[in-house]
Order: sequence, then C-alpha cells, then structure tokens
Amino acid sequence: MLSLYLLLFLSPFIVYTSYFDIKKGRIQNSVVLMLVLSALAINFFLLRENLIFWASNAGFMIFSSISIYLLGITRPADSKLLLAYALLIPPSIYSSPNTFYSFDLVVNIFVPFAALFILQTIFKTNNREKRKCFDMTFNRSYLLNAFLGIMASSVLVNFFSFFFQPVNVFIIRLTFVILVFSLMQKIFGSKQKSGFLILALIGVLTQFHLWLEYTQVTQFVISYAILLSLSFIISLSNFAFSKSVPFSELKTGMIPAVYIIFNKEKKKYDKHRIYNRGLIATAEKRGDKFLIDSTQEGLADEDIAAIKKAHSERILDFDRVEIYETLPFAPIISIGVVLTILFSGSIFAIIG
Repeated sequence: MLSLYLLLFLSPFIVYTSYFDIKKGRIQNSVVLMLVLSALAINFFLLRENLIFWASNAGFMIFSSISIYLLGITRPADSKLLLAYALLIPPSIYSSPNTFYSFDLVVNIFVPFAALFILQTIFKTNNREKRKCFDMTFNRSYLLNAFLGIMASSVLVNFFSFFFQPVNVFIIRLTFVILVFSLMQKIFGSKQKSGFLILALIGVLTQFHLWLEYTQVTQFVISYAILLSLSFIISLSNFAFSKSVPFSELKTGMIPAVYIIFNKEKKKYDKHRIYNRGLIATAEKRGDKFLIDSTQEGLADEDIAAIKKAHSERILDFDRVEIYETLPFAPIISIGVVLTILFSGSIFAIIG
C-alpha cells in the first residue's frame, strides 16, 4: 500500500520534471528543493525511519551523484534530481534494504540507459572514429595512468571497507572504485599520475597482505578492464552525440564537445576533441590559454561573446564548434524511480 501512495504522491513531480526537461532542457531547483523537504517529512515525521540508516544511504548517494556528474554522465541538475528521489524513497520500500539501499535505484536507472547508450555509440560512429578513440584509450601513457589510478582507488576503497561493510559487496565495491577514480582525476588534475603513484605506493606498503589475495587481484583486474572500456565508450560518444554548430547559432547552455586552446606557435586558437586526453593534459601543464573547455554547465553568455570576438579578430580559423546533443535525463530518472517502487528494489534482482 505504501508503494501505491508513494507513486501517487510522486506522479506530479515525475510528470512535471520530465515534461519541463524535454521542452526546456532544464530542471528547476525549486522542484528539487520540494522533493528534498518531502523526503525529510516522509521519512522522519510520517514513517519514522531510522535516522542513522537513512543518513548512511544519503552520504552514499551524495558521493555517487557528485561522481556521476564528474564522470560527465549527467548535468548538475540531473544529479540533484537523482539525489532528491533517492532521499525521498524510504528504506521500508525496499524488499531487502542494506546500508546503501539506493544502489538499487542507481542500477534501475543506469543499467538500461548504459546498454542503450553503448549500442547507439557503437552504431552511430564509423571505423575511423573508433580507431582514433581506441588509439587514445589504449596508448601506453593512459594505460599506465589508469593502472595507477585504479590501484590508488582500490587502496582508498579498502580503507573505507573497514568502516562500511556494504563496500565489500562485489558490485558496490566496483562502483566505488570507478567513482573514486573519477573524483581523484578532478582533484589531482594535471598532476594525477604523481598523485596516483603516491597513493598506490602507500597502499602497497600498508595493505600488502590484501594485494596477495586472489579476490583483491581479481577485483583490481575487473575494475581496470571496466575503466578502459568506459573510457573508450565515453571518448567515442564524443563523435556519436555531437553536431557542428555555427557561431551565429550558439546559445547559452549548449555543452561544447571540444576544447578551444591557444596555439602559441600559430598565434591562433585550435579546436581539440575532448577524447584527446594527452594533448589536453599537456596544454594544462604548460598553462596554455583555454578559450572554452568542455563544461557540463553549458556555455555562458561570456563564453559565446569570447568566441565571436576571437573570430572577428581572426585568431580563430574556423566558424563552427561541436556541441553535444543533450538527452533529457529527467524521464530516464523517473522511469528508474517507478521501477524501484514497483519492484521494491532492483528489477534485475527480481529477474534473477
């Protein structure tokens, strides 16, 4: 009965956010705030859920939402909406709630989405584009960086697992390793290889006994393989889900699929696809000037003005820029929310 009442309560939010995202490409912060306030009222005043249990899950979802945004999968507004729904669905809805019970919601949203995303990415790109992304992902520099990064991430996840037992669950652990890797990339920036190396060495020295275990080695290998596969697909999606837009048609909020970086030798700006990680990292280390970078918040008015100004000054040799074709994410999140409530958790657990 609780599931039915919750679905009835959420229906106006689901319809409104989905419609608004499809039509306007935005999710209003006021709606997200209403969902969060409703989450507090429903869980603590109406259902009187366990505060510590709820707060542990909330911490996990805050971390996950931020990481999913940093990975480039969602916009800030999408991540906030996902977090609000996760906070609102009470643990008593789930058939077998654990400390991180909202992981089922994440699975219901992202597994079907990921499957569709991967298929579209593969079929919408040609062999030349696939080869470019393959070479960028599986070059020695990135392979080493990813190796050290996954090792460093595993070290931190090993540490957290002493305090949070659910982190030892295989699928949750793999998810945490990838998410921690994405966060550390943002934190270390151009110095990430050095940061990864230091953390990896600390881990080997302090957790040496763990790295001799078969389970630890197996999880490391699988995490490494998943990261490389994700990196390849995300790079390839840069071609699959972007279109060339003339400067005259640029609008606020459009998300660029390229970096525009000043070339000191040519004394002009060059355009670089974001899959070219090595070149971007080198430019950051040199302190090169970025006219625009790939920002998930989208282009601001000042970004568009700067592009047009540089073009009028003839320091841009091109008059178009690649823009991501954005996908309304609110309907996808809404479907995951409905499935989670109807199936009292992960739909895949029911199928299994």
